[in-house]
Amino acid sequence: MTSFVAVFVLVVGKIPLVLTSSPPELKVYQVLDSGRREFIGITPTNRPYQPTGRMSLEFIKWDGTQTNHHDVTLWPGVTNIGTYFRPPRPPAYVNSIGLVMEWMPEDGDKGGFWVGKYEVTQPQYEAIMGANPSKHGKAPVVTNLPVDSVSLSNALEFCRQLTQRDATSLDQRSLAGWTYALPTTNQWSYFAENTLTNAVIRRGRPEPVHTLGTNDWGLAGVRGNLWEWCAEGVARGGAYDSAPGIYGYMLDFYYPLKLAPSQPFAFDVGFRCLLVPPKTAAQR
Repeated sequence: MTSFVAVFVLVVGKIPLVLTSSPPELKVYQVLDSGRREFIGITPTNRPYQPTGRMSLEFIKWDGTQTNHHDVTLWPGVTNIGTYFRPPRPPAYVNSIGLVMEWMPEDGDKGGFWVGKYEVTQPQYEAIMGANPSKHGKAPVVTNLPVDSVSLSNALEFCRQLTQRDATSLDQRSLAGWTYALPTTNQWSYFAENTLTNAVIRRGRPEPVHTLGTNDWGLAGVRGNLWEWCAEGVARGGAYDSAPGIYGYMLDFYYPLKLAPSQPFAFDVGFRCLLVPPKTAAQR
């Protein structure tokens, strides 16, 4: 269940502050300029508040597990201010070839999708496609290296064949009709981090996926290591051989790597799988 806090500021003469939430029973505090926190109440609650201007509000879930802070401005009229608490995420699961899938919730009632914790590795790719195109340290020497030198068409075919292979197990998990897919650029931007803190760059080769740091979603190697194919036919994220400098623009969060039709793959491009519901798959 998602949690959405709606704050309504209604101005009629003296300014009453009306706070409601769904679900109810969220603690609300005002954070004063001195840093002191003044308890307002538990939603739903009313409180007269005379002056217009800036106000800092803090919302805390009843069990204390999540806190959201908002700086708001009160002015004549009606102001709607909301805060969103991410619902608890289900545990990761491992599919038939060892892909570790993490749940990626989307805001509001949009549901979500599963995404690979790691880039697809060489043994995983070979288990489906029967070959390993990689130019770097072919398995089984380093079994956790990501598969590289993959074309867009082969990445899409991998997803198609993996969907067929896992059809029965997906049905048993109440995921009938779900399909493996490449992320859209919007989905990639949603789960990728807009920072290079954990990026695997300035290297001579990609690193084993299980050795990489994770972002706030628990995903490893999203920035750097290998460029990752997106459904639109561009790759995002940078690679091990990316570096600041003359080509530093390629590390920009929104930079799309485009390969020419005559160059179906590059040695620093790989991919990570999503598992998407039927509605999302039909929109592709």
